[in-house]
Amino acid sequence: MARRFRKSGTGQRNDLWPVLLLLIVVMVPTIGVLWFVSVAMRNEQLASQQRLSDAYRTHLLHVQQTLDEQWKTIAKELQALSGADDEVGIVKSTAQQRFVTAVSTKLVDSVVCFRNSGEIVYPTLPDAISVEFQDARWREAVRLEHELGDLPAAQEIYQLLASEADDSLLRAFALQAEVRCLFKTGDDLAALKLANEFGDRFSDVRDNHGRLIAANVELMAIELAADGDSTAKIQQQLLQRLGNYGAGQLPASQRLFLMNRMAELIPDSIDRRILAAEVLAARFVAAHPKPSKLPTLQSSQLSDIWQMATPDGLLLLLLTTDTVTAQSASVARETQLPDGVQISIVPPGQPQSVDELISIRAGSQLPGWRLSMNLTDAQIANSASHQQAIYVWISVLVVLFTSIVAIFLAISIRRQIHVANLKNDLVGTVSHELKTPLSSMRLLVDTLLESSQFEPQQTREYLQLIAKENTRLSRLIENFLTFSRLEQGKHTFEFCEIEPAALIARAVEAAGERFHETGCTLTIKSSENLPAILGDEDGLVMALLNLFDNAYKYSSSPRKISVQASHAADAVCLSVSDNGVGMTRTAAKRIFQKFYQVDQSLVREGQGCGLGLSIVNYIVRAHGGEATVEPRPEHGSTFTLRIPTATSSEASSK
Repeated sequence: MARRFRKSGTGQRNDLWPVLLLLIVVMVPTIGVLWFVSVAMRNEQLASQQRLSDAYRTHLLHVQQTLDEQWKTIAKELQALSGADDEVGIVKSTAQQRFVTAVSTKLVDSVVCFRNSGEIVYPTLPDAISVEFQDARWREAVRLEHELGDLPAAQEIYQLLASEADDSLLRAFALQAEVRCLFKTGDDLAALKLANEFGDRFSDVRDNHGRLIAANVELMAIELAADGDSTAKIQQQLLQRLGNYGAGQLPASQRLFLMNRMAELIPDSIDRRILAAEVLAARFVAAHPKPSKLPTLQSSQLSDIWQMATPDGLLLLLLTTDTVTAQSASVARETQLPDGVQISIVPPGQPQSVDELISIRAGSQLPGWRLSMNLTDAQIANSASHQQAIYVWISVLVVLFTSIVAIFLAISIRRQIHVANLKNDLVGTVSHELKTPLSSMRLLVDTLLESSQFEPQQTREYLQLIAKENTRLSRLIENFLTFSRLEQGKHTFEFCEIEPAALIARAVEAAGERFHETGCTLTIKSSENLPAILGDEDGLVMALLNLFDNAYKYSSSPRKISVQASHAADAVCLSVSDNGVGMTRTAAKRIFQKFYQVDQSLVREGQGCGLGLSIVNYIVRAHGGEATVEPRPEHGSTFTLRIPTATSSEASSK
């Protein structure tokens, strides 16, 4: 059967159900009060918001109407600026001109231009470059340049083709290749001369996909020339081409490529806004081969990009979220609003903010967008929350008062439970500790009485055992009586000068013969010339006896117990060491508490009720000293009583 142990005298029981019941009784009404307060605060907040919403909704509706009109006006303005006639649908300007005109207004980030038939006319997607000529000399020159690396021979053939070929496109490509070969061979002067002549001779020559060859030659000269200053004229010519959005100019794909390269080579040469518009339009067309053209703001497949068509459907406006927000915010700024409020536009999908007062649709032109009104004046918000603050303070006071009452009641109830448990434990411990020696004596007496004849040796042995048990019982009762007197403050001490060696000798003598039995070694060490101490001899002997009992009880055979007396500063240290089970440092901090016991299984084997060390501590403190323990787990413990010397005690009393 498993052994069952019970903490003796510690008062640490799990009988906390009265405290838990009290907490439940207190917490239920507290939770109810908090719930009612939270509901009242919520209702007050909703009522306050409703009052403010009714007061400011008219202004928000006005902004909504103005915002609708603004976006319709933007679409009509861009349609008019692009040169399209609403009534007859005749386009009065080229697609390139309509593009740059719309972007230059800064109302939109980019546009896509359409024909009346609905096809995209600008920008168009780039086609793959594929130029092949049937002339054998062209193929030979290409082989010499790219495969064999014979640039002079290739340049010579290109020069011959440029002067003799019947096809103007072949002559233009041959001259372009000749310029390239000259740059690669390091003849920049000749290359630049030909490049300048190219613009005059072939300014309007295009390849099979409509690209201007002259623009490509000018870019090649800027890229390959060793001296950037020598290409100033060519740079100016190319920049003029890039800025010219008139009829017969660069196609969108070539323009975008050249603008990107020029932005890399000469960073400040390109209008960043126009370049960003070109990039955005190209990305949009690539993602939307056949885009929808609705007259309201719609999301696109590009992240953070919105689209809206003009009434005639010839322009598709492209805007970023920031641009839409900025254009819409201008309407709110121009609208006369009451002091302390601010209106902002919120994109679709964005959650409602905590400080948002009112939120309505942004209008028919901006489906999914919201107009949000927030309070910026702290006084308006604070005036609405005054009543809520009252509710909060009421709830805080109720909870605080209830918590304080609950804490005091819980402490009181737990103290009563603790005291009751201590009484029960003390009664049980006393009964157990008294029963053991009484049962032993009763057994020995019964054995003697049942004998027909008393054998002297057996009788003496039994009487010695009875005397031993009687001594242990007397010491146990003395501990109980001492503890009772100490608790009631009725114990008195008679102080006198005591020699430490004589005190130890008396304590060893009172401990009895068990320290001289086989399997037990008692060692006494005392420093020479120890000063006398001022104390109650009986009380100090009792303290040492309790330490001896603990050392004997918690040590296993062979027991090695030592007593040492030494001088430290103005005190005499009496130390008792054993080779027992020891204790942890955590247990050492509580070892002098009443009823505290380290290991209950050892207690039951060696008896005890947790009072001895608390008595030791009380006696030593009454002498102005200190009781300490040095734990050595698995290797025993050393208890030290530090008692002031007679000289120091007299000096302190004066």
